[in-house]
Amino acid sequence: MRQGFLDTDGHLPDYWHDERWLSAYDQTLAQRIRWKWLAVLETLAPRWPRLHGVTSIVDWGCGTGIATRSFLGSVGLPKPKVFLFDRSSGAMRFAAGAIQKECREADVVLLKTMQIPAEPFVLLVSHVLSELDDRSFEELKKLAAAAALVLWVEPGRSLESRRLSRVREALLESHHILGPCRHQKSCGALQPGRENDWCHFFAPVPREVHQSAFWREFSKRMKVDLRSLPVAWLAVVKPQNYTGVEPHQDEALILSRPRVFKGYCRWLGCTSAGLRSGDFQKKHDKTIFEALSEPEFMTALPQNQLIRNDDAPV
Repeated sequence: MRQGFLDTDGHLPDYWHDERWLSAYDQTLAQRIRWKWLAVLETLAPRWPRLHGVTSIVDWGCGTGIATRSFLGSVGLPKPKVFLFDRSSGAMRFAAGAIQKECREADVVLLKTMQIPAEPFVLLVSHVLSELDDRSFEELKKLAAAAALVLWVEPGRSLESRRLSRVREALLESHHILGPCRHQKSCGALQPGRENDWCHFFAPVPREVHQSAFWREFSKRMKVDLRSLPVAWLAVVKPQNYTGVEPHQDEALILSRPRVFKGYCRWLGCTSAGLRSGDFQKKHDKTIFEALSEPEFMTALPQNQLIRNDDAPV
């Protein structure tokens, strides 16, 4: 099933054979997705919008419901109404049970067809872009345009990330960008000449995972590097639902992982002026060099310290 995800080009068949597969997925691959969601939600916490009167969630392509469960566990909504939509009815039933087990107050509704709710809603989307044809992609963008808040998490591969950047472009006029960007301008990765770049980061893996015999066996059998958890994500909110701190437009958000050489780092960053890249010399500032050498999730550094006249452009 995992290989199918890796090989798909937008035509992945229904892969849920039975509840046993759903349970196995939920205990393994879905947990890796949960770690991504938790990293994103923690990053957004200081700038979390005030969602007045928003109590509904639409989980599109819900799978086992890991996005909703992560959201409700981290943020919560008072007596939430959760609409689940997935091409697999078995997955929706499994997700409904898992959500209600973790949040007893949730009122869960299974949708046979996707309708836009009349009330303001939060849209959660997780790991779907590799499976969508163009028609489904356009329908999902319309749903996102109607949402009060959109939280979208994808694998950190080029295909999904660049598609997600196009979603961001479509929502720029109607929504305020919460993250990952530090600005409200067009995506630098979509500019001419940047076709080989994409916006992605590496989410942290819980420490206990590296001490777990279960996860060691999982890593061995599935050939998964537990140290690497690449993620692309997007969070946008309608202005009327947003009260928060404005982004720091003088920061450069470090993408991926800089390449470390003897005495310098080669970095790529997102700025309000587009993508910038360069070589940062260790002799200039040891603290910044160390931050680039081992970046945390969503590392952002002041442009005036990072971009120097004597740095060689890449």
